[in-house]
Amino acid sequence: MRVAIIDDETTVCRRLKYALSKEGFEVETFQRGEAFLRRMKQAFFQLAFIDLKLPDMDGMEILSRIKRSHEYSEVIVITGYGSIETAIEAIKKGAYHYLTKPFELGEVCLLARGAKEKIELREENR
Repeated sequence: MRVAIIDDETTVCRRLKYALSKEGFEVETFQRGEAFLRRMKQAFFQLAFIDLKLPDMDGMEILSRIKRSHEYSEVIVITGYGSIETAIEAIKKGAYHYLTKPFELGEVCLLARGAKEKIELREENR
């Protein structure tokens, strides 16, 4: 399963890539939203971890674009500036889950496995 990590913090990208690769996911990282969106036109990602605060665009916009073009992709929103309102907005826009920094890598892997299961069940039912 292909996973995209979109976060402007190099350390976050590196930690998530390491943990998810160990779980068997094929991971690509992006530090800017536009770079991810260009790549998304060429490659399909079943799962994306998106930081809400990026230097070039809002993570909610990326979430909306993913859901418009690949409605069955799952998105986990990550942020260091969590609020209940933002979490509700992300879920309403189709996010699978909302994760606040700092987070445990075990929690990330658990969420990724859950999203993978959901995707596989949906594909099986189709």
